[in-house]
Amino acid sequence: MSCESARLLKVTNESGIQPLSFYVPRKSDAFQTDIFPNTASSEPAHTCEEWWSGSSKGPELETLNPNKRGGAQNGGKKKLLSVGTLSASLKKAEARIKYLEGRLDASGISYDKK
Repeated sequence: MSCESARLLKVTNESGIQPLSFYVPRKSDAFQTDIFPNTASSEPAHTCEEWWSGSSKGPELETLNPNKRGGAQNGGKKKLLSVGTLSASLKKAEARIKYLEGRLDASGISYDKK
């Protein structure tokens, strides 16, 4: 088993552009931290006050391991809901909207009816 670790295009005078792939032989499908080390995250390392005062911290790092990702920026794994759960939630929301529209009508407040 081998894992592609990089892909690039090589430009030559004779044959134009050639795609090159680099493979690393591996015996496992597990995530390989030696091939994919931690990388800079989208979270800021400084507050604006720290930056203005001259702080020189390194970037915040995050893992590339898909099993360990899911911090504050993307809320972790998505929770999938069943059709029944979504239908019940929709009926509840529609009932709430009807109730609130009734309150608006009773108070004489105009709104955009669709």
